Amino acid sequence: MSLPRTVPFRTAWILLIALACTNVLLILHSAVDLPYWDEWEVLLPDALPAGLTWDWLFARHNEHLVVTTKFLVWLLYKLNGWNLVSHVALNLLTWLAMVAWVIRLGIKQPGNMDSGIPAAFSVFIFSTIFHENLYWAFQSAFHLCLFFFFIAVELLFDEKQSSRRILTGAAFAALSIFSMSFGPGSCAVLLLSWLFFKLVRFRAGRENSTRFLCQAAAVTIVIGGSLAGWVISLPETNQSSIIWPDRLSFWNFFTNQISWGFGIGTTSFLLGLLCFLIVILPPAIRFSEIRAGRSLEIAEYKLFTAIFGLLAAAAIFALGRSGGLLSASKFSRYAEVTAFLVPLSAIAWATVLNRLPLLRKRVLVGIWGLCFFAYSDDWQFRTYSNHGRDLKNNESCVRDYYAGKGPAICPALYPTGSIADRLDAARKLNLSFYRRLRSR
Repeated sequence: MSLPRTVPFRTAWILLIALACTNVLLILHSAVDLPYWDEWEVLLPDALPAGLTWDWLFARHNEHLVVTTKFLVWLLYKLNGWNLVSHVALNLLTWLAMVAWVIRLGIKQPGNMDSGIPAAFSVFIFSTIFHENLYWAFQSAFHLCLFFFFIAVELLFDEKQSSRRILTGAAFAALSIFSMSFGPGSCAVLLLSWLFFKLVRFRAGRENSTRFLCQAAAVTIVIGGSLAGWVISLPETNQSSIIWPDRLSFWNFFTNQISWGFGIGTTSFLLGLLCFLIVILPPAIRFSEIRAGRSLEIAEYKLFTAIFGLLAAAAIFALGRSGGLLSASKFSRYAEVTAFLVPLSAIAWATVLNRLPLLRKRVLVGIWGLCFFAYSDDWQFRTYSNHGRDLKNNESCVRDYYAGKGPAICPALYPTGSIADRLDAARKLNLSFYRRLRSR
């Protein structure tokens, strides 16, 4: 590991740690043990009240399969009555672990990269740009999908290629696929990238044919089978609403998602295209060098797989959402996926320009400056306390129902209709929030 060698990079580490601590402390301080919006769906009769059933785990939530989040809800129910503050805390741990992995990935790149480079660009991940995914417990679907994808990347690309390690990596890829709708896109890229990696090793004589074929078949069955199962189970109504890449609206939505990850809230195809080029040019430059005989190192396989996996995730969102308003590309929840492209693309630029230090410095300063100005108004930490205050202010609606004084119509907590049946289920299950409200 290369420790930060300059004052700016040391400052970046201090700022990164300070922002991480600020986010975690403010979010946990503001968190309220009370379901919000989609979280109430967990209390439908065929969901948590029915126990841990296959039908509930694999039932679609809109077009999403959120198997791992449902399992987490059930596990927390068994541990503490599904305390939503603890659910949020686990989300934060997952989020921090992903940032740590990205920084470690940067440090492992060829060229003895200063750890301050990935740290400086990871600072932007701690803005409030995707606040929804941080204070909303059920958004663990986003966190887990990314988290399992990153673990799979780490495990599959390894020098020794032990069967146990790569099968574990394939299993994590399957978990990513069944965590959120963008998992299939990311993991399809992962599978293709890993098969290319194996083929290169095989052609170089680093693996015998039996080992190559058996491992390739096993991983393809696990990941490919999971992908097939996900696609086959997609309802026809969702399939008919897909906007394919032959439509301009797809590319407009797709590029605007990428620029949103760079902090640009304005809908603009040109700005989106600029950010897309920032992301895509380093891999293109590096791949052109392969033809000149400079092969990829394992850390570079991981880096470029992560980048293209996140681009595929953004493409999945565009397939499903670009038929609506373009402004949806700037929804807070989508920014978590593309925000990770900022440090990853910076790491890629630092890697491909390693032999041109002056140009590398100018490019990195330019990208950081772009993000600095774009993110300048995305540090609204009051968002967390405002959300917590809104939940607390609407606890009375739930409390009144349990006291027999209200109809359980709480639009601030659930926008459509009464939640009386959910509150009855919470009482029967003796959930954490029910115990808390009844004790007052």
